[in-house]
Amino acid sequence: MRGTGTTTGTGTTTGTGTTTGTGMTTGTGTTTGTTTGTTGTPPVGSVISVGGNVKPQAKVSLASARLVITRSGRALMVKVTGPAKTARLRITLVGNNNKVIGTAIRTVPTGKQTIVPNLRISKHVHTVQVSAL
Repeated sequence: MRGTGTTTGTGTTTGTGTTTGTGMTTGTGTTTGTTTGTTGTPPVGSVISVGGNVKPQAKVSLASARLVITRSGRALMVKVTGPAKTARLRITLVGNNNKVIGTAIRTVPTGKQTIVPNLRISKHVHTVQVSAL
């Protein structure tokens, strides 16, 4: 070990220093010191620094969602508001017995009322639950 530190008779190393090179240490002991830094990803909705500029993550919210009848069958019409151009939605189809028939994740444009693309809704679906991701 190269650096600063002291070894006492009990096998405890205290202080600060740098360990370089290769080698093997055997025995028991305790090392004390401090470590500073951050790891992991920030939680959703937190402030992220990009190149020194601090800007919050864009949040979208669901303004309305309803089942409509079209010429080709039933469809889900939603309106999502937010600063982003598009939003991802988690759609849960619930049957008459209150059991989940299926789930889907779709991307829709924000700021206008639109029909969710590529989503088939059977006659057995009683309720549709929608949440913005």
